[in-house]
Amino acid sequence: MDIEEALKWTDDRLFAKTGKHLDSLQKAILEGVWQRETYEQIGDNEHCSKHHIRKEAWKLWQLLSDVFEEDVRKSNIRSILENGRYSHIENLHIGNGDINVCRENPPYAKTAKKRSTNNADKVQTEKRHDLTEVPKSDRLYNRTQELNTLKQWILEDKIPIVSVIGLSGVGKTALVVELVRQIKDNFDRLLWRNCTKAPP
Repeated sequence: MDIEEALKWTDDRLFAKTGKHLDSLQKAILEGVWQRETYEQIGDNEHCSKHHIRKEAWKLWQLLSDVFEEDVRKSNIRSILENGRYSHIENLHIGNGDINVCRENPPYAKTAKKRSTNNADKVQTEKRHDLTEVPKSDRLYNRTQELNTLKQWILEDKIPIVSVIGLSGVGKTALVVELVRQIKDNFDRLLWRNCTKAPP
């Protein structure tokens, strides 16, 4: 990622969260820090004092901390931008195939859903699992690590989309069938559909 990509990515996240774009001084601060310049050097380039740049940078780090939902400082902004840009895709290599994970990277603050205290709402939802189309799969061998990783991503990290891809015959279906069997009780609704005959 170069500085232009970093600025655009940051500006897009900021606009999605606040409805405002980076101003010219904020861009200059980000660009200067990206190039490992001191606040004094950034101030010289922008024709203002080091103290003014330091004060504006502090405001920027606070703003970006809210946008990225993590502590942003001069010392870590570059790594946050580099990691954040590509954090929505991770790869796990298994045998001849890969598991690609699309991480949720919301451009807005997560808000807690309000729950009603009404007694009628406290009735536990009946679990409905439709696994009639689950294919018959062969036994799964030596996939404990991959199963544990997938369970962590789905149940603990709350990753919304996981795609399992790879060469034919490496055990993708068997892995997913076993995963569904192990985690199905954590979900109120579960639906398995075969998409091979789905329209384009």
